[in-house]
Amino acid sequence: MMKLVFLFVLTIALVAGSETTQSSLESRGLFGFAQFIWHYTGRNPLDYNDYGCWCGIGRKDTKAVDAVDECCKAHDACYENIFYLSVSSLCLNGVDTAEYKACMCDKTAAQCFAASTYNSSWKGVCQ
Repeated sequence: MMKLVFLFVLTIALVAGSETTQSSLESRGLFGFAQFIWHYTGRNPLDYNDYGCWCGIGRKDTKAVDAVDECCKAHDACYENIFYLSVSSLCLNGVDTAEYKACMCDKTAAQCFAASTYNSSWKGVCQ
């Protein structure tokens, strides 16, 4: 079932890939982020959904439960900086664009996950 959900999310991300709005950037980012997570950690990207208090949709404004959760908190902050500082450049290509910066946020978070110990007991703890 988890693989089916993951494939559905990837399909939606690919369909939305032709748009150039902030929401489509987030969709493409989801697909790219999943690829980074799989590459750097060897884990299913859905393992990180609802992990701790900061991983997944609907983060909680609280202290991170461990290093993996801290990666998610840093990833959220990275995205906030992009969208608050670079909204006007969402449709441009190159190193100084929001798309490039979002990609770097995702890559950094995936590398952070790989360097941290995943603990399944933190899954769903802050719902």
